[in-house]
Formats: sequence, structure tokens, C-alpha cells
Amino acid sequence: TILLKRGNFSYDVKSIPHTSDKFNANHIHIKDLNAKIALNALNKDSIHAEIKKMSFEESSGFSLKKLALEVSATKDSTVLRHLEIKLPQTNLKIDQAHILTENVDSLPALLNDSPVILDMNPSQICLKDLSAFVPAFRNFSETIELTADISGYINDIFLKQLTLKYSDKMLFVGKMNMKDISDPQKAHLIGEVNKLYI
Repeated sequence: TILLKRGNFSYDVKSIPHTSDKFNANHIHIKDLNAKIALNALNKDSIHAEIKKMSFEESSGFSLKKLALEVSATKDSTVLRHLEIKLPQTNLKIDQAHILTENVDSLPALLNDSPVILDMNPSQICLKDLSAFVPAFRNFSETIELTADISGYINDIFLKQLTLKYSDKMLFVGKMNMKDISDPQKAHLIGEVNKLYI
């Protein structure tokens, strides 16, 4: 078990300028890092580990209140259980995420040929919590209620029984297929709307 309390972490690429109020992967400054991590089993072809709790503040304004998960991995599959992500107004829960990796020998194979299944519990997402990555989200302070049945591949994810509710301002019920999400130039959505009001 690894226990971290009130830790600080910095990473800087000095040749690249800083950006203010926006996350910059070349300048990471984490403070108040707290974590409890357990490595339960490790051998040449499998691992079982848990992040029982992790939290930190990043200089861009991003705040992780809680990250918890359990991971089991072999050469053929990886399973995440009880994934919980808490931000100031966001609470995302995934009961189980399963990815098959038995035929993976490269990154493209992982993205395109490894089946993924997600069991998502009803969750609340506040876009303002992600404004360090997308500054335009600063104006979205109300929470979005999200439920979905998710399966497919990382580069071809199908969200069945998707429900998005934004306060009393918007309701979307339908399906969505997200394709080529690893390539921003090709990424696109295909959707089916069963019910919508704005």
C-alpha cells in the first residue's frame, strides 16, 4: 500500500511558454496530492490494484476531489470496477468497464479492435469543472444528468439508451455513435433522437 499526504508535484518543459487559466501538459503543477493506492497482486502476466482514494489541485484551476477504482488486468483483458470520479460539482460513476486486449499488438489495434463495455450508473456532470481544458465551459454552471449503456471500440463507441438532462432547459433521449475520436480531424458523431426539448 502506498499512502501519500499533502504532496506537491511539478513538471515543466522550459522551452515552451506558460498559459494562464488553462491546463498545459508542458507545465503541470499539482498541490495537495493525497492518495491511497494498493497493489494487491503483480506477476509477469497479470496485475490487481486499487486506487482507494486520490485527490489534488492543479494550477490551471482543475480540482479532483476523489478518484477511486479497482483494476484487474491480464494479457487478454483489463477490467475496471467501481470507478468514481468526483469534481466540485461532477459525480461520475462506472460500475464496470471491460476491454478485451487478446489480439492487441499495437496502439491502432487497441483503438480499433479491442471491444469495450461500460456499465455506467446515473451520473452528474458539470461542464464548468472541465473549464481548465475547455475555457468556454466556464459559463455552464448547472449539472447535466447522464445515463447510458456504452459498448463498442475506443474509436467506435456506441451510446445506447442515452439520456442527457440539463436542468429544466434541455432533455435528450436517444442514441449516439462516436467515431474516430482519437483523430480530431476525422472525429464525428452519428445520432438518433427519440425525444428532445430545449
